[in-house]
Amino acid sequence: MPIKGSPNRQECRELLDLIAKKAVDRSGCSEYMYVLNYSRYVDDLISRYPDCRTILEEAVENGDYATAEDLERMREEQIEDGLCCHGLPPECCPLGCGDL
Repeated sequence: MPIKGSPNRQECRELLDLIAKKAVDRSGCSEYMYVLNYSRYVDDLISRYPDCRTILEEAVENGDYATAEDLERMREEQIEDGLCCHGLPPECCPLGCGDL
């Protein structure tokens, strides 16, 4: 979706919808991986449009965006709960974390 200049609010919403779909596809049914991917994609988008505050506002309003500090806190909670690095019980992780 090519955009000239900074995206307006509607374009931001459309971009964030695309980002969310991409993040879901790469999440492996893990909420943590979804939030991690979504947040990274949003950060990348923000870096391409540094003057556009609407992207971050919309992402935060969506409720799926997490800062680096939020992600670190989530990760620490997962470790405490015995979850693997993908946010899943190790014995259920499709990437083989329970086999280690």
